[in-house]
Amino acid sequence: MILYLQWYNFDLHIHSVLSPCSTWDMSPKKVLAEAKKKGLDLIGITDHHSVRNYPGFCKRGKISGVKLIPAMEVQTKEEVHLLLYFRSYQQALRFEVEILKKSPSIMDDVTAIKPQCLVNDNDMVIKVEKQLLLFSVDLPLDTVIKLARTYEVLVILAHINRPAFSIYSQLGFIPPDIDIDGVEIDNYTNCKPIIPKNVGIIYGSDAHDLPTIGRFVTQAWVNEPTWEELKLALRNIEGRWLRRKDDS
Repeated sequence: MILYLQWYNFDLHIHSVLSPCSTWDMSPKKVLAEAKKKGLDLIGITDHHSVRNYPGFCKRGKISGVKLIPAMEVQTKEEVHLLLYFRSYQQALRFEVEILKKSPSIMDDVTAIKPQCLVNDNDMVIKVEKQLLLFSVDLPLDTVIKLARTYEVLVILAHINRPAFSIYSQLGFIPPDIDIDGVEIDNYTNCKPIIPKNVGIIYGSDAHDLPTIGRFVTQAWVNEPTWEELKLALRNIEGRWLRRKDDS
């Protein structure tokens, strides 16, 4: 295969209308239009404990010219947020079935929280998810990672510089033997002293509304914007590597 390494822009932490904490604007048409406007080549829709909005976003992405990667955000028993990026949608769905078995069976009261909407590529609601997805699963961090590793997945500790729902806010440290592929941060300067050596770094917006999309962008020096190339770049091998867009 002939390599044509070049810079691509990634925002791998975006929530859709399936996340109860997002706005109504986070639908395929609007999100992909915003991603295209902001020059993004690859995005991750990282809803809480579910990947089921991926098909609608992926279909719209093909129209918009923006690629997607199957992904989700898991909240562990310790309330640590973990980002998972799967090689295929089918694997992500199988993982979702397993992780939802460990999620609390709390039903969504639509008068108290925004409905969790499954949508198609034309922004039409096809189902409202009744089980609330934003609560912690009944599995500790290491067990969630072990379960995820039974699939082809990239494991990233989310927003490690945050004062809540990060590994530092909840545990105070990153275990030296933790099986991760990288960490996500949104302020490289402040976090540099606490980033483990030989760990990949991504920069994500954690967007819950349209204006936030692309707030922090990962630039990837890769052959194409794909899961396989992201895996290489996280390991800084075969000439691939990652940087924050502002560092260019």
